[in-house]
Amino acid sequence: MEDDKLIEGIEKNHNINANIIKTARTESILGSVSINEGISLLPKSNFEVFHKKNINTISLDPSIKLSVVLAKHKSTKYNFSIKKFIDFVEDFKSEL
Repeated sequence: MEDDKLIEGIEKNHNINANIIKTARTESILGSVSINEGISLLPKSNFEVFHKKNINTISLDPSIKLSVVLAKHKSTKYNFSIKKFIDFVEDFKSEL
């Protein structure tokens, strides 16, 4: 897929080795985040509907047209990997 090649290129440029899983179910995504299996990028409105108590969000700046937050387990500190993921998303957004 063309999107996969674009993502691979951004990963290579930012020296990121990400395990990207694509799914259509918000409940599944948030379930994985809530048991600390990773982080996710999703529309803020979806997070508000399916809010889990042990998930925090980080707003992206500058924001994109669709309000998106990065969901992470509450115990996960803002760290290098999360910073790299946000940089990756911001770079991806600039290449669209």
